[in-house]
Amino acid sequence: MKNTILLFGEDAGFVPGTSPKTKKLRPFTLEVIITILVLLWIYTAGDKLSDYQSYRHSMYLQVFNEKILHILIPSLPFAELVAAGLLMSAGHLGYGLWFSALLMALFTGYVALVYFGYFPERPCSCAGLFEKMSWGGHLLMNSALLIITLVGLLLNSKRKEASVTAWR
Repeated sequence: MKNTILLFGEDAGFVPGTSPKTKKLRPFTLEVIITILVLLWIYTAGDKLSDYQSYRHSMYLQVFNEKILHILIPSLPFAELVAAGLLMSAGHLGYGLWFSALLMALFTGYVALVYFGYFPERPCSCAGLFEKMSWGGHLLMNSALLIITLVGLLLNSKRKEASVTAWR
């Protein structure tokens, strides 16, 4: 039983008898993930909004229909800011993580389609640092961010399970 992981209770997810330092690792990791995502969403939305005409032009170089672009262009920075706001609101953290996972899955899916040749290669319409990446590098970065977001979802669900069980 030494390596048993508890699923419920005050020590949820931790090996019994571990140090208080270890018990703080998961909340700390979740905070780091939230910080990374908030910075990502604020940075990408801010970059798009600070040079809106350039962002708009680069979006028109993508494979999307013009009617879709009329909705997509203003919606992306707005969605990124909503994700950041949800992540910063303690009461809506779960929604923020789910919304971040959805956005990252969509962005990663699009990059994968371009990378694997389903769509013709186009100039990236991404923000700042990301626009300089190759499509392969972009796919790796987006995949890593998606995995980080999914880990955040898992850690948040464990945190919620522990607090609900503590109430009982």
